[in-house]
Amino acid sequence: MIPTTKICWLRLRSNQEVKYWNARSALAIASAALLMGVAAAPVAQAQFSTLYSFSGSDGANPQSVLITDTPGNLYGTTANGGSGNYGIVFKLGTSGLTTLNAFSTTNTSAGLSPQAGLVMDGSGNLYGTTANGGTNSCGTVFKIAGATLQTLYSFGCSTDGANPQAALTLDPTGTILYGTTAYGGLNPRLSGFGTVFTISTSGTGFQTLYTFTGADGANSTGTLILDSAGNLYGTTAYGGSYQAGNVFELTPPPQGSPQWSITQLYVFAGTTDGANPYAGVTPLLDANGNITALFGTTVYGGSSASLGSIFKLTPPSASGAWTKTILWAFTGGADGAKPYGGLILDPAGNLDGTTKLGGLTSSGAVGAGTVFSLSPSSSAPTGYSLTTLHTFSVSDGANPYAGLYRDSLGNLYGTTLNGGSPSSGVASGTVFKIAAQTPQTIIQGLINSVNGMSGNPLNSGGVTSLVQHLQHAYRLVYSGNYSGAIVKLQAFINEVQGLEGAGLLTSDQAASLINPAQNAINLLTAMP
Repeated sequence: MIPTTKICWLRLRSNQEVKYWNARSALAIASAALLMGVAAAPVAQAQFSTLYSFSGSDGANPQSVLITDTPGNLYGTTANGGSGNYGIVFKLGTSGLTTLNAFSTTNTSAGLSPQAGLVMDGSGNLYGTTANGGTNSCGTVFKIAGATLQTLYSFGCSTDGANPQAALTLDPTGTILYGTTAYGGLNPRLSGFGTVFTISTSGTGFQTLYTFTGADGANSTGTLILDSAGNLYGTTAYGGSYQAGNVFELTPPPQGSPQWSITQLYVFAGTTDGANPYAGVTPLLDANGNITALFGTTVYGGSSASLGSIFKLTPPSASGAWTKTILWAFTGGADGAKPYGGLILDPAGNLDGTTKLGGLTSSGAVGAGTVFSLSPSSSAPTGYSLTTLHTFSVSDGANPYAGLYRDSLGNLYGTTLNGGSPSSGVASGTVFKIAAQTPQTIIQGLINSVNGMSGNPLNSGGVTSLVQHLQHAYRLVYSGNYSGAIVKLQAFINEVQGLEGAGLLTSDQAASLINPAQNAINLLTAMP
């Protein structure tokens, strides 16, 4: 939980977001309805299911990335709710939800309000953080072995940091944890800018590795990544030259030096280049394990609308500065707005994530956040196109704050901060699943989308031709002729672009068809 002086400011920003979003969405829907009388084309949605809806007494407001064990059980946290009303650690499996620990003011030393996700070691022990509580009311690092919670460390609100809000990172040996605090460090609690710390899984050897000063970043809330050389990479949500956050690298000190050294790989200016990365970065590695790119999200900036962005950082070939590219600037339309969570990268090069706000449902109503996939596309200006996999409508969840988890089969799992449909109590967030997309499911979804446009002023020959391209592609995929299917999908894309150029499809309608088709092409290209 963010300290009180910060909460008021964030609530103000949140209220401004809601007012802005309502006004923008109403304008977008009205414009879409007036433009040639064409209704918005349905976005190709993936196979979505709500696995669990929290009701308050069993937990509330999950904002953590999920993890899984070998049998496939999901583990996560809720920031609020539960029997003690200060959040829980849960396990979700085929037998339902199990509360592994409920945080309560009757035992504040164990911590309160876990906002971040968990990490699991090779023995199945879970490690996490609480944003508040502990001996000094500034948060804790905890371990859960079986049904027993052990407080490994209580932050002192001083030089060691305060209020950790990011998940921990476990080193390859499975014995060392790394993390960040949003506050504390140079000064007590609220006046500090946060720290980077390490501690062993046994609770010994706590050490502050770095203390942020504000000029080099402030308020790190994203999970760190560790490279093969022992360097740490992360983000700060604020601070830097423009108070809009940064992406940083921490390098281990030489023998005898007290602190690690920081390099600001990129400092956000807070404008069209992006602002306020709340989540950490996702690495792209070469065959030798070297980082060839870092991907991330910003909550603000990206365009003049300042609705957030997806960015890519590329290291220099020898020396010099890293290069940043905006891969997607959110518009507040069907693509959503405000990505607070991080990204996950699949083998085909797709980047999957969530937006807390926005999206348009199949009926054209304003959504309550999205799940998206950003796919490589040679025809797109930035080299990537975005497909909305699901738009939340409150009853199935609302406001996904965290990123996603992908299992070995390609299924996606996540949480929403609000919404859901519990059988009793107050809707307090969800756990959801999006089944893995295949070229066949994408193509079938496109066929459904095109058929759903039959009432629009498209000539019937064009609609028939579009469907024929897709049906032919489907048959070719089924027979194993992937290259032939790609040709048919490209023909579909070309025809959609022609209809857009002729004014028979809006740009949003065309994108809702082209982006999934390009995603299917990417999947087919990656197939053996």
